[in-house]
Amino acid sequence: MRSASSARTRKPAKRVATPNTTASEDPVIALLMRLILDDEERHHGLLRRMEATLRDAIDWTHSPSALPRTSLPDQPLPCDLVTATRGLVEEERSGAKMLRQLAHEEKHVDAGLHSVLLEMMAMDSDKHARLLEFVQQRLDARAKAVDGPCD
Repeated sequence: MRSASSARTRKPAKRVATPNTTASEDPVIALLMRLILDDEERHHGLLRRMEATLRDAIDWTHSPSALPRTSLPDQPLPCDLVTATRGLVEEERSGAKMLRQLAHEEKHVDAGLHSVLLEMMAMDSDKHARLLEFVQQRLDARAKAVDGPCD
């Protein structure tokens, strides 16, 4: 796994047009390329942190660029935080559904630009829901120490 992670993070940047290229004379392309590049930069940063974490595990070190340790803090939490997080997960899911519906309705507005941006936002909401589910699982594990299982 270490070599796969290293290869991905050290791989030269994709040959993608940047907003400074001739294609960016089209402001729509410039906008979309900036969105893609921002995501790619964030992804590569996370991959570098994952690589540092794997390297630290092998070398028995902890570098500042590594991901946070995943052991749970000792401080227990009340169940109401788990409940609040469940609510946030549902909000993200319903928001994604609403954005997809709106994207479908807007597919002919501005040559489909609104639709593609709304679809992207729906995918982000799905991603947020997944991240919040992970947060919920960690909070639930800590809350059990105080209140017992949270339902």
